[in-house]
Amino acid sequence: GFKAARMLARLLQRGGATVLPVTRRLSSTAPLRAAPLTIATDTSSSHLTVRFNVDDQTAHRFHWVWLRDNDPALRTPNGQKLHETSQLTPAQTTSTGVSLEGGDTAMTVEWLDGSQSTYSADWLLENSYDAPTPNRTERRLWGRTADGPIDGTPGWLRWHEHDELYESRSALREWLSDAAVHGVTLLRNVPLDRSGTALFDTVELFGFVRETNYGPLFHVRTEAAPSNLAYTPVPLSVHTDNPYRDPVPGLQLLHCLEQADDGGVTTLVDGFAAAEDLRETNPVAFETLAKHDVQFRYAADDAVLESATRTLCLDAQGDLTKIRVNNRSLAPPRLPFSEMEQWYEALIALRQLLENPRRHLQFRMQPGDLVLLDNERVLHGRAGEAVGKRHLLGCYADRDGLLSSLQVLQSDQAFGL
Repeated sequence: GFKAARMLARLLQRGGATVLPVTRRLSSTAPLRAAPLTIATDTSSSHLTVRFNVDDQTAHRFHWVWLRDNDPALRTPNGQKLHETSQLTPAQTTSTGVSLEGGDTAMTVEWLDGSQSTYSADWLLENSYDAPTPNRTERRLWGRTADGPIDGTPGWLRWHEHDELYESRSALREWLSDAAVHGVTLLRNVPLDRSGTALFDTVELFGFVRETNYGPLFHVRTEAAPSNLAYTPVPLSVHTDNPYRDPVPGLQLLHCLEQADDGGVTTLVDGFAAAEDLRETNPVAFETLAKHDVQFRYAADDAVLESATRTLCLDAQGDLTKIRVNNRSLAPPRLPFSEMEQWYEALIALRQLLENPRRHLQFRMQPGDLVLLDNERVLHGRAGEAVGKRHLLGCYADRDGLLSSLQVLQSDQAFGL
């Protein structure tokens, strides 16, 4: 009955900790994935240290002020905070004791002001900031140099059936999961509807259409007076769309209505995989492209769009979050004179990786096929001049809608729905 207390005693024998009063309460709460078996604070009493398993050498530290500010009970069911962080008082952020509950699957913190806060082990593990855990959806890169050339259709690339998305939540979850994990997901047998209704209905399965100056729907086909090189039959080097916008559309969908007699082969490249290879083989080039903003620009009679951004966008931990590559839309760069040549060398090094056919996933879309791709990760292009009629419908959507829908579906799966 005093397992937690005994473990704390053994922890203290290794030295260095000041322990708050710890008790263990009986509860009918079902066991969770990870139980905090040891709890101790350091001598400064500024934070709590939690280990989730007796053999776990990873210490997850939580500051008292963070714990009080993020008390799950002080938020609405949709996660909105019910208090102002700036109004927290020392009595509200000073702990007087910690108790374990539910078979050590949760803990309660008692505060100097007389209130209590309870945190489940799962919640603590999911929100740990000292020893972060992987995201629920793990990104998997494809086409890296070490993987060898892409030959035909790789095993991870699946064609999903349009009608099944409307009949099965698991089918929809798998389709969206492919987009989140691989940056691209494929669909076949989408109705050949030139009005775009079938395309819009597909987007509404997870989010909303992102309208631009091209309208909610655009046609990729040869035009007499094209406003964009995409509306010609010529080959297109791999690129991300609309880097001249802020924010950039996170997703692009292309629905094939007619395929050319020859040429017009869809080409996809995992930009993150190429960038990670650049980081390994030429770190100076990688850092250069992650350091400098360059201007992208689009100008037409009805719109002038400009945005300054980095070719490689990183988060605070140095992980890739976005890539911006579009040779046609790159405005004349205006970098410091001393760094201009180095930037060009870095860009060319990245483009050489992106244009290596060994990385290219290529296929001819057939009428009824639909490609959904992450427009800030996967580059797309057109190989070979399209001979004969080729007609694709396209639209944009935002990534947050897809990820939100995926999380809901994954939660349903966890509960057996």
